[in-house]
Amino acid sequence: MFKESHYGELLDSNISDFLSEYTDMADVQRAAKETNISFNTLKQVRSRNVPMSLNTSKGIVKLMGIAVENCGNVAKKATQAKSIFSKLLKV
Repeated sequence: MFKESHYGELLDSNISDFLSEYTDMADVQRAAKETNISFNTLKQVRSRNVPMSLNTSKGIVKLMGIAVENCGNVAKKATQAKSIFSKLLKV
């Protein structure tokens, strides 16, 4: 997913914003554990405080997958809420 040119650079700000919005610290901890990366290091890369490396990119990719799952959960919950509110407003 990432290219050699990404290593040594800060994570793209759009990706960082996406990860900050759709992942929490428990998600960062999970991704860190599953990829054998320090929680603090992964948190710092996610927040654009330190540059990404080949090793930390594996944690970012894992975190992106978790963010996609979380987005799906948010979308499902929003659809359910929309349905409930629509029914209430028709009363």
